[in-house]
This record gives sequence, structure tokens and C-alpha cells, in this order.
Amino acid sequence: MHCLPNSTEQLLVKAILDPNTESGYKNFLTWQTATDFRGVVPKSVIRLLPMIWHKYKAQLITNPQKDRLGGLYKKSFYNNSRLFQQLKSIVNVLEQGHFTYAFTKGIALHTYVYQDLGSRPMNDIDILIAPGDFKPALDALQQLGYTLKYPRLSVDTYIRGYMHACTLTHETLKDIDLHYYPAPYHTQHLTNDIFLNDTQTHAFRGLSLRLLSPPKLALFLMLNYQFINEWHWIVDVAFLTRKYPVPLADLRLITQQTGLYQVTLQQLLFLSMVCNLNASEEISFYQSQPTSLTNRWLIRSKRFCDARWRLGVLTNASGLSTEHTLTMPIVYAILRWYYRSLRRTQPNELVGKANRFIRDILSLS
Repeated sequence: MHCLPNSTEQLLVKAILDPNTESGYKNFLTWQTATDFRGVVPKSVIRLLPMIWHKYKAQLITNPQKDRLGGLYKKSFYNNSRLFQQLKSIVNVLEQGHFTYAFTKGIALHTYVYQDLGSRPMNDIDILIAPGDFKPALDALQQLGYTLKYPRLSVDTYIRGYMHACTLTHETLKDIDLHYYPAPYHTQHLTNDIFLNDTQTHAFRGLSLRLLSPPKLALFLMLNYQFINEWHWIVDVAFLTRKYPVPLADLRLITQQTGLYQVTLQQLLFLSMVCNLNASEEISFYQSQPTSLTNRWLIRSKRFCDARWRLGVLTNASGLSTEHTLTMPIVYAILRWYYRSLRRTQPNELVGKANRFIRDILSLS
């Protein structure tokens, strides 16, 4: 049930990963011909297009989409530059507090793989924190001017696993995601310790950054996106495995705790088929495992969990952080909030706001 690219989108992945720019660009042109740019372009596609521009800039000179691709690259470069500028104060706070932490996702990937600041867009800063340091680190980061994006959600919301990461927002700076657990839908099964036990310190753009090790970062990405409606992580993992040895056998320790053998199998099959990842031994292992109750329960309950938390986050409706079922009183509270919100909206913004809200609720994988 986790999201993987369809046959057309796989052409875009191949275009990025192909070391031969001639055959790679042909894959991109085939994908471009089959893509309707006037419609809704998936988020993962948009996130990969700056990489296309960086790799095929010379071939794109005569391409009708060159301005769009170039604009996405420039936007990514600008946003990422701003994000790295705000890192110094964050690192200082975390180091002065002697917290056990590590940067993951975009920050770590830029250090290990993407030396060019515009190729891979970053929306926020992801930090894994030791459970015992979560509350002190949260307080320390708020001293920098960050505030809780969802203030009605108590700290217990994260400790009990209802949400895996706390988002901190700022008036002028990029958001921070402080991860109490490594990934959604795996809370109470895994803690950050399995990743924080293997961190490295690297110098990048004048900063000394504490990061997940490349092997653990690759496994973290696979785990983090198993039930999220995005698939750009495939390119990240493929580049990591090309540059660093990633012991895929270490995944077994994770899957033994989550029970998600079938989901992991699908990921490995795709990486093996499209990204030429040598995973035959691990694929055989996961194929031999029975379908677990955990695997079935998480897949079938995902839609309900997504709906409950999506509605709760969008409306900030009181009570959702402790409710385990989507009861009629909660639905009524959400609808009442939404109705009042629309009444306060200017007429020229009404249609756009309604469409965004409905799209956010319905975009569940």
C-alpha cells in the first residue's frame, strides 16, 4: 500500500539514475510526452525536476519546459540556501544542550550525496532526538523563536506515539521536524536508538553536522516512506547505495520489530528492478516470510489513521489528540470549525480555500 511510481513515473526515475546522459535524456523525453503539465503534477515528480535540470541542462536548451524546470531549480537553490543559513544557530543549541540527536533526510543527503544545493528540494529540517531529550530540546529550540505549529497537541501526543514528529515553525525561517519516533505507523515498535547509535560528524559548508551514517540513513528513508504518499526517496536510496556500502541485512532487525515483511519486500523488489540494487538474498528472505497481522493491520488502518490525523491537524479540533476513534461528535466539531472558517474567508479566496481543504483530506494513499 505504500506509494511507488507508476510505469510512466519510473521513466523519470531512470532518467535521473542513468549514468548515460543520452539514454537517460530519452527516458525523460518519453516521460515528458506522456505527462500532462496542465493537470496536477504529483509532489514527488516536482521534487525530482530540479535534478533533471541540473543533469540535462545542456540538452534542455530547446525543450519547451526549460523555463519551468529552470525556475524549479532556482527556487530549490534559494530555499535550500536559506535553510542551511539557519542551521548554525540550531546546531549551537543542540550541542550546548548536550542532546543525543542527528540530522536526517535532506540535510544528511546533501552532505553525503547532493553537493549541489539546488538539485534536491528541502521543505524543512528533520532531526532525530533521543526520547529523553525530546522535551528539553523542544524548549531549547523555542528559545530561538520557533513555536509549535500545532499548539493544542500536547507533548504526550508524541510520547504516546499518536504522532511521530513535532513540527516547529518560525515567522521567517524553515520548519523543524523534531522526531520522537523514527517514522509514522511504527511508533511503540521502534525508537530512535536504532539509528542514533550509529551517527557521524561531518563538515559541510562551514558547519560541523551530526548525521545518521549513510547505511542507517538509507534504511531510515525506506522505513520512513513505507506508508507515505511520496516516492522521491527511491532516488535518494539509489544514490546512497551506489556511493556507500549499505548492509540490507540490517533491515531484518527493523522488520522483526514492525512485522512489515511484505511492505519491505515490495520496496526491495522495486529498487532491484528499477535501480539495479543487488538485493537477491534479502528478497528471497522476505518472500519466505508469512504475511503478518501487523502488516495487514497497518495497511488496513492506514486510511483511518490518515483521515483522523489529517482532519485533526487541518482543523486543530480539540479532542482529536486523545481520541482513538473518529466519533460523530468529533466529525461534528470538525465540520463546525470548517463552516466557521469559510464564513470568515473573503469571497475571492473562498473557492481556493475550499478546494485545498478537500484536496488535503482526500489525498490519502
